[in-house]
Amino acid sequence: MKKLLLGLGVLIPFILIGYGFLGGFNALEFMLNEDPPVYHLLGKAYKGSHNSEEVTNLFQELQAFQTELRKDSSVTIVSFDQGEDEDNVHYFVSIKLIKGIDLPEEGFEYREYSPLSILSVRLSGHPVVLPSVEKVIAKTKIYAKENNKQLQGYSIETYYPDGTIQVDFPLKVR
Repeated sequence: MKKLLLGLGVLIPFILIGYGFLGGFNALEFMLNEDPPVYHLLGKAYKGSHNSEEVTNLFQELQAFQTELRKDSSVTIVSFDQGEDEDNVHYFVSIKLIKGIDLPEEGFEYREYSPLSILSVRLSGHPVVLPSVEKVIAKTKIYAKENNKQLQGYSIETYYPDGTIQVDFPLKVR
């Protein structure tokens, strides 16, 4: 029993140090932007299971396409609130367009989103320790309510090449 406790006493600090090193203790950073940019997106719509291989393949296809284009472009997912239907999702998986990029439009759909204000959450750290999408949405809803804001029902997730993720929640205008 002493060996087990001693082993745990040695192992737990290493686990906590590793977790911290990977960014596991990073807090969610909320930012309010009253003048957000217009999102010019080129991508493909997806409706179906969250864990589907199809949506994973679509994300990887656009990620490879983004890498071919420019390092300063980014993959973006517009995620629409499905209400009570937790088994299915509705996404628009896309590349955020940047001036100077000529893109083939065959097989892609262009969409533009221009929210009047957004609540942004910035996530950084290793994917192993990042909070789940559900936790981010739940914490954002709490933050919005505490600050007298109301979310519109969709979010825009931007996946930057450096591993940082920014989730923008358009706000309803009161």
